[in-house]
Amino acid sequence: MSTLRADGEAVHAELFVRSLTGGSAHGIQQEVVERLSALAASGRLDGFDLHVWGRELPHDSAAARSETGRFVADRLAAFRQWARDNDLSLPAVTTTDRASAITEEAYTATTLPRIALAEYVDGELRHVAPCEGPECHTAVADRVAALEAGRDEPDDITRVPVAPGVAAGDGPAAD
Repeated sequence: MSTLRADGEAVHAELFVRSLTGGSAHGIQQEVVERLSALAASGRLDGFDLHVWGRELPHDSAAARSETGRFVADRLAAFRQWARDNDLSLPAVTTTDRASAITEEAYTATTLPRIALAEYVDGELRHVAPCEGPECHTAVADRVAALEAGRDEPDDITRVPVAPGVAAGDGPAAD
């Protein structure tokens, strides 16, 4: 059974986390999972998938060529396109050249957020958090709050003003 919005469209989410264990992000992760579960139980969300994706995705690795690696790379490409289409950025997703401390081998990798939320309406990507623009940012918790408040329209990008003196990428957007 599909949960439908008032306009008849089904809303589904994907939550991405680095780990299912404790740590600094555990409390936030636990809260977001509970809130998404409550939205699904109340029928305001069709459901959500929980994916573990690690700290980074090395581009030319065996892991990147695996089914899981291709899934993550495909999602990242879709997220980046969504951000470009909406004049936003994904500050917690960065691509850098690195060198192994052990082997000194150079490689390029994309660093992944500790927690990220993708929202789909009838299978089409409609929102990604964390994201930010020149004067705003949306953390995962902000977007979940918008869904709880019924602000789930496709063009409703939750915009939380950046406090004066806060650099881009600081605070909640770095979820």
